[in-house]
Amino acid sequence: MVVALPLWHVSPEGCPVLPAYHTIPAMPFKTFRPLISGAALFALFFIVSMVHADYPPLAIEISPAHPLLLFQDLPAYRGDPERQKEHLLTAWAQLPDTIRSQAVLKFAVPGKGEGMKTNYDTVLAVLQEPQIPTVIRIADNPQRDRFDPVLLEDLLRAHTMVRGVEVTGLDFRYYDSPRMRDGQTPEVLNWLIKVIDTAARYGRFVYIPLDDVQWARLMSNTACIPLYEKLVKCKEYVIPACLTRDDHVITNQSAIMGLWLEGAVANWGMAADARWYGDNNYVSPGVFGDAGGTSKAPHTLY
Repeated sequence: MVVALPLWHVSPEGCPVLPAYHTIPAMPFKTFRPLISGAALFALFFIVSMVHADYPPLAIEISPAHPLLLFQDLPAYRGDPERQKEHLLTAWAQLPDTIRSQAVLKFAVPGKGEGMKTNYDTVLAVLQEPQIPTVIRIADNPQRDRFDPVLLEDLLRAHTMVRGVEVTGLDFRYYDSPRMRDGQTPEVLNWLIKVIDTAARYGRFVYIPLDDVQWARLMSNTACIPLYEKLVKCKEYVIPACLTRDDHVITNQSAIMGLWLEGAVANWGMAADARWYGDNNYVSPGVFGDAGGTSKAPHTLY
């Protein structure tokens, strides 16, 4: 149905994720000794400013007063762009005014390459004038099919209401292999690095939800070093998320929290999934059993 993904920081599963503040403990004045000169400090500030100037500001606010809520569209209309357009407009109109300013619609279209771009152009055209913010999925199995970053750039340039792109289905189980030389980066990682850079150059974010222990694999695999370095450089433009389904939710969430705590990312989120309740035979609050095969979730979740 609808997946609400509040992007709050260091919060329990299902709660929105907000950017946090880092504090530096005050140093007693008498014991403080300047470690760098004023000129060096100015040079350092200038260098840091130049690094941040590589990319424009993020096209959407994520702050304590403005959490980000992603609402996923139903897949039933993905094969019919005309019906999908109408459904997205209806879904947006039904959102309460109290959360609409923080909400973004997340959806996908069928096709590959130019075909996918054409379908997105068709659907996004009706969302351009009312400026309905969206996140578009550009890959659900990037090990096999990868959307050309050049086509992505065309979409981001043409449709200003697109606030970010989603990449799902990533698998970081890369181990030593005779087919992969030492220091070689898997092509899918090179592709993801290009996608992150393309999105950041247009002030958009890349939303990456993963399940299992994929975030821990990314952090521990030397083949992912170039990707990790890109995450650090584009920390404001990458939003890792933990999918709340399977037996590794806490482990996966802890890995994402580690990325945030060490400063590799600025935001992270939890992806609430109604199927989690179905997996656990949820019927109603305090009642578990045969739910008739449907995936239910408490109404308050939405």
